[in-house]
Amino acid sequence: MLKALIGKQIAEVFQTYFIDRKTGKARSRGNLIKTLLLAVIIFAGVGMSFFSISEGLAEGILGFDVNWLYFAMMALLAMALGLFGSVFSTYESLYLPKDNAMLLSMPIPPVKLLISRMAGVYAASLLYCAWMWIPASIAYWMHVRLSPGGIIGPVLTLFVLALFVTVLSCILGFAVAFIVTKTKGKSFLTVVLTLIGIAIYYFVYTKVLSSMRSILDNLDGISSTMRSKLYYMYLLGRASDGDALSFVITALITLALAVLCVLVMSRTFTGLALSESKAERKKLTAKGFEATPLKKAVLFRELTHFTATPPWMLNSGFGIILMPVMTVIAIIKRDMITSAINDIQPSAPELVAAVPILLFAVVSAVTATDSITSASISLEGRSLWIVQSLPIEP
Repeated sequence: MLKALIGKQIAEVFQTYFIDRKTGKARSRGNLIKTLLLAVIIFAGVGMSFFSISEGLAEGILGFDVNWLYFAMMALLAMALGLFGSVFSTYESLYLPKDNAMLLSMPIPPVKLLISRMAGVYAASLLYCAWMWIPASIAYWMHVRLSPGGIIGPVLTLFVLALFVTVLSCILGFAVAFIVTKTKGKSFLTVVLTLIGIAIYYFVYTKVLSSMRSILDNLDGISSTMRSKLYYMYLLGRASDGDALSFVITALITLALAVLCVLVMSRTFTGLALSESKAERKKLTAKGFEATPLKKAVLFRELTHFTATPPWMLNSGFGIILMPVMTVIAIIKRDMITSAINDIQPSAPELVAAVPILLFAVVSAVTATDSITSASISLEGRSLWIVQSLPIEP
């Protein structure tokens, strides 16, 4: 039973590539090839930016008898990416699957159901960690003399790293589930947490880029700090560099944390999976209804649907948040922007002359991220005929 549940959960993680959500049927061979090719292109394109970071760190760290530090730092970035990619879907995948009621009504021990759903989180975490870890491993192999341990170490450590990220994601997913059951506005809470996560990730990402030179100039201090305060990361770095004993210790520690996470979460799993947020517990009271103009009613319906769908708000309305944020940044960083323009004035006056056009292009690009209407029509799906049947002009 557990094997079947795990297989089902992992299949759901990757079903987007093989199942057409509009029709619910398997994609044709041609459509499947195009979908997988697009995924590979995106994976490789973003991976190149991660490779540039890895290459910069590899050139400054590898060869100074602190190879483990390189992998420890890349592991921190991979953890940040893995958490960013999986934590916001962990809550729903653990506690709110569509088949929740059916599976909970079956004679399946809750702990097995929890383990199977954590397997799905692990698959997603593995994918996101690999996005950072594969470029980091390639950069490592390019700068060191290859040995069996140096080749196998990064590959095996990736699976341990993904398990550690899974534990962290499940803990945060559990926290989100607990908060949601105690607060109103689940959709807005999800959006706020997602935006905070994006901000933290990009803050860390930019800090690493800007601090890369100071990191390379202070390897001794950073390595000693890592050993004393982040010993797990030290072991993880040693394991990636081919140290077998460090790998065994790291794997056992991570596995123990995963088992502990399962034991703790299994005690509250059923209660949280069946609970409803306060926003859904509304006391019904008798009251009259007033006729609403049709256009106003349709607009209210659209706004209600939009604010109740976090992915729609994030993917189609991100520019609403991004535009005022960029405006504030432009005001705060005005001197830096002016200085940059003055610096390129002597060497590229034609580029300075094009600054207003470039700024207009940036504003247009940000504005283009607000595509709420097109998503609205798409989200209607097979129910679009209901809106079209209303006595209102298209």
